[in-house]
Amino acid sequence: MVVRNERLRLPAVLEHHRRLGVDRFFVVDNDSTDGTVEFLLDQPDLHVFQSRDSFAASQCGYAWTNTLLEMFGADGWCLTIDADEHFIYPHYEDMGLHSLCAMLDATGARAMFTLFLDMYSDQTIQQTAYKAGASLMETCPFFDALPYRCVQAEHFPSLQIYGGVRERVFWNKDEGSHPPTLSQIPLVRWQSGMRYLLCRHAMTPVPLSPVTGALLHYKFLFDFKDRAKTEAVRGEHFSDGREYKNYARVLDGQNDLCLKAEQSVRLSGSGQLVDLGLMASSAIWNAQAKLPPLVNDSCREAAN
Repeated sequence: MVVRNERLRLPAVLEHHRRLGVDRFFVVDNDSTDGTVEFLLDQPDLHVFQSRDSFAASQCGYAWTNTLLEMFGADGWCLTIDADEHFIYPHYEDMGLHSLCAMLDATGARAMFTLFLDMYSDQTIQQTAYKAGASLMETCPFFDALPYRCVQAEHFPSLQIYGGVRERVFWNKDEGSHPPTLSQIPLVRWQSGMRYLLCRHAMTPVPLSPVTGALLHYKFLFDFKDRAKTEAVRGEHFSDGREYKNYARVLDGQNDLCLKAEQSVRLSGSGQLVDLGLMASSAIWNAQAKLPPLVNDSCREAAN
């Protein structure tokens, strides 16, 4: 992870991925001022790095990410996420990451493709109250079930996905730019020399699993308006903070923007996302999910 002022969301994000079976975290802090560093340094399974350099000049953090993956991730399964995301996949409720990665190894896959799924509440953004450590899934249980569309892309995996609530509410069509890209490849068996090319949207070509996942994105809490204004001014995100400028433009003077709409659906589990076509499973993975728990399956151990 690369983080900046994420003290609010980090406890729940770390705990979610610990439950899945993440063994250790490598975090680059980019000049946080909200207690993020102190919190991170107090965690026993984190390796913390710091940089005060420009986020934009670091390819939005991926120069740092690629360096850490090259130094510490080679020959291992690595999950690259942001501090406001939950990685999920079919049967994640019962099957931990050790089992998932063992299945990927057995089937020759070296990475997993995911859909970026923006989550939100049925309240206005300003009214979406949240305390550090509380359940993000319970706070923001809704997502756009449709529409989503695929377009061809130059770099591997040769497609990008668009749609969802950020396009519906915040995309400025008059700019002539594309809406936020929702396709990601966060889980990779990393090999030396590999690179993320366009954040997690594109990378060095590798065999992809037919099983796909989702990144649940918890951006739209009560603090979103202030964060959007800050990042719009900083201009450190992609294209001089263009996306954050769109957020700030839409939110300017509004305290009653609710994202819930006709296409909104409450998340009920991984099977629901498979049924909706937003994730995909496989016969091999479905069969394995019906077997007794493995000794190293921390997700099931925690449930038991």
